[in-house]
Amino acid sequence: MYNDLKGKFVLVTGSASKLGMGHDACLRLAQEGCIVAVHGRPGKRTNPDDIAEGWEGVPSVVKEIEDMGGKAIPVY
Repeated sequence: MYNDLKGKFVLVTGSASKLGMGHDACLRLAQEGCIVAVHGRPGKRTNPDDIAEGWEGVPSVVKEIEDMGGKAIPVY
């Protein structure tokens, strides 16, 4: 879909929410081969049900990206 993004470094803000656009953007950019700097404010706009299920915001997004074989860096 995009030009070759493999190895490009991107910073995505607003990524801590499980259902937010920042989260979706992080995953898509990682699929395209980007190294993703995942930024979000701890505890902001996080659904209590997601927290109860173990969602930790930025660390959870980083783990998702790494689990799919991508590279991610947490930024606070």
